[in-house]
Amino acid sequence: MTASPTLIDTAEEGLTSAEAARRLEERGPLPKPETSRSFRSIAFANIFTVFNAILLAFGLLTIFFGDPKDALFMGILVANATIGIGQEVRAKLALDRLAALIAIKAEVMRDGRRIEVPVEDVVVGDLVLVGPGDQVIADGVVHSADGLQLDEANLTGESEPVRREAEGEVWSGSFVVEGEARIVATAVGPDCRAAKLAETARAFRHPRSPLEKAMDRLLIILVAVMVPLAVGLGISLGVREVTQAEAVETMTAAVVNIVPEGLILLVSLTAAVSAAKMARRGILAQQLNAIESLASVSILCTDKTGTLTEAALRVVELIPTDGVDEDELADRFGRYAASMPSRNGTLEAIHAAGLGQATAETPSAQVPFSSRRRWGALEIGGDRFALGAPEALLAGGADPALQERATTEASQGRRVLAIASLPGALPDADDDPVLPAGLEPLGLIVLAENLRPNTGETVDFFRREEVALKILSGDAPATVGAIARDTGIARGTTGPALNGEELPETDEELLAAIHDSPAIGRISPEGKERVVRVLAESGQYVGMIGDGVNDVPALKKSRLAIAQGNGTQMARSVADLVLVDGSFGQVPGMVHEGRQILRNIQRVARLFVSKAIFTAFLLMVVAIPTGIFPLLPRQFTLTSSLTIGIPAFFLALAPSSGPWRPDGFLKAIARFSIPVGIATGIGITVSWLLSRHALDVPLADSRTITAATVVTAGLAIVMVLEDEPGRRRLLVAGLCALMAAGFVLSILIPPIRDFFALERFTGKMLLAWAAGSVLGLALMAVALRFIGQGRPRGSR
Repeated sequence: MTASPTLIDTAEEGLTSAEAARRLEERGPLPKPETSRSFRSIAFANIFTVFNAILLAFGLLTIFFGDPKDALFMGILVANATIGIGQEVRAKLALDRLAALIAIKAEVMRDGRRIEVPVEDVVVGDLVLVGPGDQVIADGVVHSADGLQLDEANLTGESEPVRREAEGEVWSGSFVVEGEARIVATAVGPDCRAAKLAETARAFRHPRSPLEKAMDRLLIILVAVMVPLAVGLGISLGVREVTQAEAVETMTAAVVNIVPEGLILLVSLTAAVSAAKMARRGILAQQLNAIESLASVSILCTDKTGTLTEAALRVVELIPTDGVDEDELADRFGRYAASMPSRNGTLEAIHAAGLGQATAETPSAQVPFSSRRRWGALEIGGDRFALGAPEALLAGGADPALQERATTEASQGRRVLAIASLPGALPDADDDPVLPAGLEPLGLIVLAENLRPNTGETVDFFRREEVALKILSGDAPATVGAIARDTGIARGTTGPALNGEELPETDEELLAAIHDSPAIGRISPEGKERVVRVLAESGQYVGMIGDGVNDVPALKKSRLAIAQGNGTQMARSVADLVLVDGSFGQVPGMVHEGRQILRNIQRVARLFVSKAIFTAFLLMVVAIPTGIFPLLPRQFTLTSSLTIGIPAFFLALAPSSGPWRPDGFLKAIARFSIPVGIATGIGITVSWLLSRHALDVPLADSRTITAATVVTAGLAIVMVLEDEPGRRRLLVAGLCALMAAGFVLSILIPPIRDFFALERFTGKMLLAWAAGSVLGLALMAVALRFIGQGRPRGSR
């Protein structure tokens, strides 16, 4: 290709600061990449908009054609929305502050020096430096490259890494898999091929969580129930001689209360509050559903280094082969580490150990290290060395004693690397390089890593919560097996750590092997992805924790991707959650938050759905046959606030504990709410019929009786859902007592009584209320006993 003028004009030292400032001023500021998302999913937002439109329509009809007092539910809706949006804004601000700590930075050359600048400050002509795991943040042309291979799957769909040489084109949104390069930026910001830098790697994945799917289905079912009933009621009112105001009053009271107006807001509010709590712990939630997905995880796959063990290594021992003394071996390792242009964590530890008298030398040839090959090579000062896994360099029995020692050290959980001298030229790095025959082993270096703080306690937590842990690592099977034993992950499994190079060919055999083993060593990035895929296809809800480029395929494939805050840009960009401080010990708290969300939402949903069921029941057996609904809209607003709205607000955010599984979420709600709602509806109907026909009570008095029966049944449902022994039961009972007192006061205080069109109780009214309430509560008890759910399972 023809060299770009920008490439020709760019020197090795990059732009001057003055020139960069001038270009930045000419271009103007770019919008900063969004660092966190809105908390309400698109599906939720669409359904929520439909319900809001229904409520708004009935509210306007009531204001203009009925009694404006009956539009009180609009005020409650606005109050709920204000509270919910306020909490979301607070949580989003907290997340944005946290996200700024791990925001993608660009390393550029300015005035001949390497400096880091925000992505939005990169200008056309900047010389951008990238290395393994970095995201390419601008379209550009390669100025110089050393073994550069890019993952362009997000842009082209090509799963294999693509090699790029000098003067080759690169695009923003791709990631460096291997090697390093200097790139001249030719397009930045909205002019890039992938304009939204923070979203390019993440846009391809947004797995729907069990809660989102269940809530969508629930709301669609309620709409399906509401529409035919509303049509039936409309026909019933049309054939009767009712005034326009009476028709609006009846339709509003019957239809609006089937809508769970506060449920979606409470879902969003609960998630927003949990996200804010996580932010205070140093955990960045990049997807709303990631918070509650934690509750659904059944298997959590994790990398070893950086998650279970300390990322920093230390040199423990040098083991020379026969004929090589320890000082000579130290010099070989020291030279290799000091001269490697791009050092990973292992080489950094070797370099930091200060072995021998080595100084950095400029390599005349290089084969970059690859996790797939498990070795790399350098030619320095006329010497050629290969460094990598003992299995790769000592294959073929070149030094059986050294190989045996390497196996022994690895079995003790140590990291072991071998170094060997190459007899001839290095293989061509452009192709898939293969180690030449005739390697001369020089010796081994043994490094140790420590378990991270609280790892044992974290593993114990997951065992109690029935979440299986699996280690997926590029280290030797013996090494990861030892770590699995040290952490307690191996407890409960029967087999040893698997070798990632010898995994079963069929998915069925692989699945069985995974369940029997605590860990897989020497596993390639593609192997990790396959393991996650096989587990997911078997019905498991799979989470993946990783920090490196080699973890990205598995992170993408998982239902829940968690990245370390100190991991690569690539891993952080595809993650749903980011551990900003990199602590695995924070994950149990995250799981607890997620399970609390689902337990609380299921409890709250039972309240809302029970109300929808008995409202639909009253609509069918009373409103459609008679054209009269037993409650005014404002009375339903009062009773709903006392029995659902206020209790649900507290219950949704209350602490809870206990096991959780996402299976049957909607079924569990229906199993409770349908019989309870019908039982409540029968009790209310009996109160209504007794008062209107047997006792000949006026309409206003009958509606007061109905309101009292609704409050009694509603608070009984709250007590059933929250009937946990101990202090919690007393607190819930106290809350219900306050709500009941609130209803009594609304009858006793004349202005409130007049506003809600209530009446003071007479003997006949008390009789009708007592009969309906007793029958409703008795039927509720029978229904709960029949379904075996006197205290709902999993609601704690």
